[in-house]
Amino acid sequence: MLGGGVASDRTAQLQAISGNLAERPDCLHLIVTWPGSTIQPSFFGWRNTRVVQTFEATALCLAADLVISAAGYNSVHEILYHGIPAIFIPQSAPYLDDQERRATALSDRGLCATITDTELMKLERTLRDCLDGDELEHFRAALAEIELPETGTMAAARILAEDWKKR
Repeated sequence: MLGGGVASDRTAQLQAISGNLAERPDCLHLIVTWPGSTIQPSFFGWRNTRVVQTFEATALCLAADLVISAAGYNSVHEILYHGIPAIFIPQSAPYLDDQERRATALSDRGLCATITDTELMKLERTLRDCLDGDELEHFRAALAEIELPETGTMAAARILAEDWKKR
C-alpha cells in the first residue's frame, strides 16, 4: 500500500519488493491499489506478486503477516490500531504531508520499520529480518503493549445514541 504515485513514484520500491519476494514459495505479495489506479505492466510478471484493486485494503492487511505502506494519516492509524506489523516507506513530498516524521515517530518506539524511498538495500535487509528473523515478533509485542486512546467511532456512536434518546 504505497499510494497511487501522485507525490512519489513507487516503481523502484515495488520492483525491489517484488524481486525480493519472487523466490519465496511460501510468500504471496499483494500490491494493493485503489480501483482504477494505473498499474505498471511490469508488476504483473513477478512470481508470487498479484495486483489487487480494492477499497477493502484494511481487510487484506488484517490477513497479512506484514504490510508495507506509505505513511499517510489513515494508513498509519489503521495499521497501528489493528496491531499489524509494518514497514513504512513515507511519501517523499512533505509539502503534502510529513509522512517521514509520522513513520519515524513510530519506528523510534519500536512499533514498525521506516525506510526512505531511496534506501533499497535497507528495504531488502528489513524484509529479510521480518520474514526470516524475529523482527515481526518484536513489532507485534510492541504493538500489543502500546496504550492508544479510544477510537472516534465509539465516541461518535455514543453521541448519536444520546441524541436519539432525546428525541
